[in-house]
Amino acid sequence: MAPLSASTLAELKAFVLDAKRDPQKLHDPSLTFLVDFLRDLGANVPKVAPTNKAAPAAAKAADANADLRDEECVPADEATQDTVFQDKGEPTEQVSAR
Repeated sequence: MAPLSASTLAELKAFVLDAKRDPQKLHDPSLTFLVDFLRDLGANVPKVAPTNKAAPAAAKAADANADLRDEECVPADEATQDTVFQDKGEPTEQVSAR
């Protein structure tokens, strides 16, 4: 194999620096051969991080409800409901049984 050209070495160095900053990039399917090679040499390649797009939304909802944690809450069965929506979406008055 011929030595790598200067431009190829520069690209390789840039890739390695990028992979150091974000090791998850190594899990691109086209780089499986590289990860296998690194592991064969004894390298510790981080596992794929789970991608959960719902997590930020859940965290936002938890933050939004944070102020409710210290407030007194009324159990649902004790709460009165003034308006109920029927199948057609029309509001009607509800009489509390309690």
